Amino acid sequence: MEYSTTVNPTKEQLQSVLAGLSFMILNTLGWTTVGEIALHGRDYWLIGVLFAGIVIAFLTFYARFQKATKQLPAAEAVATEDQKKSKRFIYIFIAEGAGILILKNVLVNIGCDDWFLPGVALIVGLHFFPLAKVFNRKFDYYMGVFVCLVAIAGFVLLSKGYATAVTTPVVSIGCAIATSLYGTMMIGKGNKILQEK
Repeated sequence: MEYSTTVNPTKEQLQSVLAGLSFMILNTLGWTTVGEIALHGRDYWLIGVLFAGIVIAFLTFYARFQKATKQLPAAEAVATEDQKKSKRFIYIFIAEGAGILILKNVLVNIGCDDWFLPGVALIVGLHFFPLAKVFNRKFDYYMGVFVCLVAIAGFVLLSKGYATAVTTPVVSIGCAIATSLYGTMMIGKGNKILQEK
C-alpha cells in the first residue's frame, strides 16, 4: 500500500490510507491487549487507557477520511507501477504470515515457546525493510529498526532468565508504540491529501 500524494489527489489514495490506518488500529489494539493481559493490572490499566485513547483518536480520523472519500474523484486508471507495488506488498504480507507460522511450529517442537512473541516482533520488524524498498518510504526503515530493537530486548530479557510476565509487556507495548507511530504517520498523509483536494 502506498500513501503518496499528488497535486490532484484521488479517492484511491485516501482509501489506501484508510486501509493502512485500519490495520494499525487493529494491531495497536492487539498488542495492547496482549501487554495488559500479561501485566494483570500491575500498571493499574494505565497503558490500556493510554492506547485506548490513541485508538479512539485513530477511529476519529478514520471516520473523517471515510467521509472525505466521497468528495474525491476516482482515478482514471490504476498505474501499472502501483499494481506491481500492491502485488509485492501482498507477497511480503504472505511471507510474514508464513514466517510466523513456521516460527511457532519450530519453537513448540524445541520447547522454547516463550520466545514466540519476541520472534513475532522480529519478523514484523524485518518486514518493514522490503516495504521501505517497495514503496520508497524512509519511515519504514525507522519502524523496522525500532521493532527489531524491541524484539532483541525481549530476547535479551528471556536469555537473562526474566519471565514472560516481564518480557511480554515489554515487547507488546514496544510494538504498540510502533503501530501508534505508524498510524500517526498515515493520519498525516491523509490530512495532506485533504489539504490538496
